[in-house]
This record gives sequence, C-alpha cells and structure tokens, in this order.
Amino acid sequence: MRHCVPEKINQHIHAAQNKDPRIHKLALDLSGPPDQYEDYYDLYQKTLCECEVRGTICGHILENRLHVNFLPKDYGEFERAADAASRLSDEIIKLGGCPCAENGIGKIKRPLLKKYLTAKEQALQQTITDFFLTLTTN
Repeated sequence: MRHCVPEKINQHIHAAQNKDPRIHKLALDLSGPPDQYEDYYDLYQKTLCECEVRGTICGHILENRLHVNFLPKDYGEFERAADAASRLSDEIIKLGGCPCAENGIGKIKRPLLKKYLTAKEQALQQTITDFFLTLTTN
C-alpha cells in the first residue's frame, strides 16, 4: 500500500501530461494537531468535492499528517485543482496547521513560504539554503 498509492497517482499524472504537458503533479503535504484530525479531514474532502476534481487523501492518520493529491483529467481540472490547493493551504495556515509538513516545499509550492513564514523566518530559510548551495557548488 505504501508504494502502490504513489505509483498509481504518478501513473495518472503522467497520462494527463501526455495529453497536456502543462499539467504537473499537484499535491499538498498538510498537518495539523492530531486531536483535530476529523476537522482537517472533512476540510480536505470538502475541498476535493467543491473543485470537482478526483483526488486522494492518504498518509499518517494518527499524526494528522496527510497528503492530498489532485488527479486532474485535463487542464481545466488542473486549474480548478490549483485554485483549490491554494485555498486549502490558506485555510490550513489559518487553522494553525502546516501546509508543507513532511516532504519539504519544492519549487512549485515555494510561494506558500510567503504565506506561512514571517519575513524573518523567510530570511533565515534563505540563509540556510544559500549555505548548502555553497557546499554543493564548491
């Protein structure tokens, strides 16, 4: 199960990319307080239903650290999913959760940092990133 779900998600995304290369994997790695699991899960389900794009919700249930994957069939669905993902991230931040819990932020979701981190935290994050970049370029 641990590997089967991500493999199926990636297969779906690759098939959609073959039809339209503008489509890419659109997934969120969200977390919240474990005692609020049901509220967070209901929000994830509501978001998927409202944007009318198929998706998956899976992950570390006992820790309330879940992965929400949108599975668009075409670019129109992709755009709706991207909008829904942005709104969902905003809502998670308002609830005190984290929109980038386990797997890092990546290039695509980098704008989330501006919503989630203070200016001071962003500067510190950039300092750390710059440090590691100097290690890999020397």
